[in-house]
Amino acid sequence: MANFFGLKTIIIDTAMPNRFSASQPLPGPYRLTRIYWLNPLAVGDLCTITDGYGSAIVPLRCEVANQSQVFYDVPGSDSIQDFQVTEIDSGTLYVTVQQCEN
Repeated sequence: MANFFGLKTIIIDTAMPNRFSASQPLPGPYRLTRIYWLNPLAVGDLCTITDGYGSAIVPLRCEVANQSQVFYDVPGSDSIQDFQVTEIDSGTLYVTVQQCEN
């Protein structure tokens, strides 16, 4: 399955080869309003979202196998210029993105 970049929610099941802004006609800043990690398979599986500079802003780790996780108002993601999912060991990630006012 390939990644799908929609208008507000993107669905990711593999690491992103490029930053989010590479697929968008509108530039950042962005805000991640919700992250839903559907069915990470094993305890210890990782998912990492980095900012435009490569620093991890959302490091996720599966604590219970096959239990989805939801995060709202993601800390550290207010007005980021760009982001990229650099690692997802299992499951599917639904990231809701909002474009911030410049």
